[in-house]
Amino acid sequence: MKQERVKLSGEFHCLLAELGGNPVLTAFLTELVSRTSLIIALYESPGAVPCSHSEHLEIANAIARRDTARAIQYMDHHLQHIEAQLDLSDPLVKVDFTELFKASA
Repeated sequence: MKQERVKLSGEFHCLLAELGGNPVLTAFLTELVSRTSLIIALYESPGAVPCSHSEHLEIANAIARRDTARAIQYMDHHLQHIEAQLDLSDPLVKVDFTELFKASA
C-alpha cells in the first residue's frame, strides 16, 4: 500500500513536469522523483500522514488558473510536509524493492 502511494505520487509530479513541455526539466525531475521515492520508502516515519489528494489538487488547480505564486506556495508546503514525515535516524530500515518497482495493474 505504502509503495503504491509513493509510486502514484511520483507519477503525479512527473506528469506535472511533462505538462511544462520542457524535456530537460522532465528528465531531471523524473530522476529526482525516482531518488526521492526511494528515500520516502526507506525513511517515512511509522504512522506518517501521507500527502493528501487535496494537496495535489491545490497544486494542479493553481497551475490551471496560471496562478504561479499560489502554485509555488502549494508545492513548497507539499514538499515541506513530505520532508517532515521522514525519519532519517534509522539507517537499517528494510524495504521490498521488488514490490516498490512492480508495475501497477
